[in-house]
Amino acid sequence: MNVLLTGAEGQLGIEIKKLMPKNINFLYKTKAELDITNRANCQLIISTFKPDWVINAAAYTNVDKAEVENEICFEVNCNGPRIISEILKDFGGRLLQISTDYVFNGDSNIPYKEDFSLCPVNKYGESKAYGERAIRNVYGETSKYVILRTSWLMGPYKKNFIKTILELHAKKNEFSVVSDQVGSFTSTYTLAKVCLEIIFNYKEVCNNNKISNIFHYCDEGITSWHEIASEVGEISSEIGLIKKPAKVKSIKSSQYPSLAKRPLYSVLDTQKIHNLFDIEKVYWKDSLKRILIKILEQK
Repeated sequence: MNVLLTGAEGQLGIEIKKLMPKNINFLYKTKAELDITNRANCQLIISTFKPDWVINAAAYTNVDKAEVENEICFEVNCNGPRIISEILKDFGGRLLQISTDYVFNGDSNIPYKEDFSLCPVNKYGESKAYGERAIRNVYGETSKYVILRTSWLMGPYKKNFIKTILELHAKKNEFSVVSDQVGSFTSTYTLAKVCLEIIFNYKEVCNNNKISNIFHYCDEGITSWHEIASEVGEISSEIGLIKKPAKVKSIKSSQYPSLAKRPLYSVLDTQKIHNLFDIEKVYWKDSLKRILIKILEQK
């Protein structure tokens, strides 16, 4: 099997590289090596390597900056996947596209299923929703692509919410985090494992089941940014990553100024992927502790 990974220097890309089996013909490219918005660049690499799967982990992910850099955001998150799909379709390979809970508006009071209507509330979410539509327009009613939506993705590598909160715990006595945004935490490690499960077993699952090409995955449990921030302090103190956790005060989204509006409810329904694939259910606090231990090991 030939597997091509884009965005190899990102949080998820790093984890996929670490987990990819040695017997796979694996080609991974950083943004500098493969610009997914450059058709000629994509054409050369895909036509030469002829991947059975492309895992597109390349994305514009700065939610607030997307409000002012929306042209760049849409170019990467919408036009990039469309270019990959159009080129890949000629060579018979499949695409695994990583998408997001932000394609939904957050007005639901039950977990979002795969077939719920897309209605994003910010430019980042819009760009990812348009990226999904672009892929579906290229492939039509075929099984040659998978869209994998996830939420609140974090890991031990690169800049993210955990790293920011960890620094605040180390330097401050107290700080504030919003508590009225509810969702599901996802570890880059568990999501990387899911990506591999899909590319290795999708053909068998697809052949045996009449299913849509869209899946949701996140770690088990529902939480808030405030609860995650508090747990980062408690667990980090337990494992010796910091001396003492700071007090984490609860505030509403309206008290925290940001350029982009965030969905207040971002819980994804993951039952479908667990029904079809052999995927272990991991509680989000266990995933968080694993991340913090990895951060400690890097010191």
